[in-house]
Order: sequence, then structure tokens, then C-alpha cells
Amino acid sequence: MTAQNVGAGQRKRAVDSMKYGIGFSLVCGILICLTCQLVPEALIGIFSKDGAVITAGAQYIRTYSMDCVLVSFVFCMNAYFNGNGQSFICFAHSIAATFLIRIPVTWLMSKVSTGSLLPMGLAAPAASLFSVAVCLIYFWRKENKVVF
Repeated sequence: MTAQNVGAGQRKRAVDSMKYGIGFSLVCGILICLTCQLVPEALIGIFSKDGAVITAGAQYIRTYSMDCVLVSFVFCMNAYFNGNGQSFICFAHSIAATFLIRIPVTWLMSKVSTGSLLPMGLAAPAASLFSVAVCLIYFWRKENKVVF
């Protein structure tokens, strides 16, 4: 939608479609996150009946599910950037988030964790939070014609 609207000279409509995409995704992400907070055992129980697996999975999914909210912004903003021919920023923040945030946070949590998977689930939302910050700054700078 971004590329079509930009090609038609409708930049505002391209931005609006990104905002609507974020809004719809955000509603879904929040519902999924809430479900994972309220009944994680039931969700994990779909895949295993082993009590230890359910307990560990419920711990993990509680923190990991926060990523569902954050990727609402990242994925829609990436689509907007790609539609504008700005694919490099998507690549750059994804690589940076993986190697500077996600992997180090996973490693750190594996060292400080007391056997619970709850802290391990923080790596994905931490990386996505980094990506959201990069995307918002980049978008603001591009839309406001700020020179680096």
C-alpha cells in the first residue's frame, strides 16, 4: 500500500495506511499478550501435557508475549520503509537488534536466571523495543526532513 500511495503522490495516505496497520496489529498484539498473561498454562497445554513443560513454557510466554505488542510497530514501519525504497534501515535495525540486544540479553539472562524461563523471554521484546526506537527516530527524522 505504501508503494502504491507513494507512486500516486499520496504520501499522507501512505503514512495513514501505516498508522492504520499499526492500530489493527496493536489490537491483535494486545489481545494475544493479555491471553498469554491470563492463561499461559492453557496455551502451553495445547502442545504438551507434561507439567514441567507447561510451567516452564508459561513462565517464558508471559515475558515473550510482550513482543506481540512491540512488533505491531516494527513490522508495519518496516513495510512503510520498504515501500518507500528505504530497505536498508530495516536490515540495519534488525541486524543491530539481533546482535546488540537479543543475543546478549539471552546470554545474560541465561547467566542470571535461577532456573526460570521468565527472564529468557525478555530478549525478544528488548530487541523489538530497540527496533521500535530506531524506527520511530528514523521515521521522525525522514518525515521532518532532519539531516543527520
